[in-house]
Amino acid sequence: MRSERNQPPATLSLATLDAQRRRFILVDQWRTTTAVRRNSELGRMDTMNRSAVIVTPAKPFLDWLHRVDPTSAELGLEDLRREATIYLAPEYDSDEEARGFLEKYCVEIFEEQLDGWFCVPAAWPADRSFDTFVHWFQYTLHSVIVDLCVPPLKHGE
Repeated sequence: MRSERNQPPATLSLATLDAQRRRFILVDQWRTTTAVRRNSELGRMDTMNRSAVIVTPAKPFLDWLHRVDPTSAELGLEDLRREATIYLAPEYDSDEEARGFLEKYCVEIFEEQLDGWFCVPAAWPADRSFDTFVHWFQYTLHSVIVDLCVPPLKHGE
């Protein structure tokens, strides 16, 4: 049996409902305005003029790693995919345009991925073409990048 304290009032007048609705609208508007002001004061929520390519190793990459590095025998795809690499790219208007960018930079990305797991270039595969890249890696394209940080971006080493 529910206590009377938890029961809604038997009847609510239209004036009461309207007043509650106005109060909720005002509170919601205040929260939105405050959040927007806070974000703009902190420099947050800026859309960046970049897109992103997220690259993760696929089975052929893992097989290669197991062949060249005996210490990697216990690693599985889940381990290699745990921390995907995100590459910032120019904004694009179509998937074809993004794919063209990826084709242009696939050798650099391929080599960076190889070097991250086994830094002996002599053991790297000779064929680092785009066809091999799409066989050895999975990638996803993302066209909206939002910067939530206050400090400006810094370019690394």
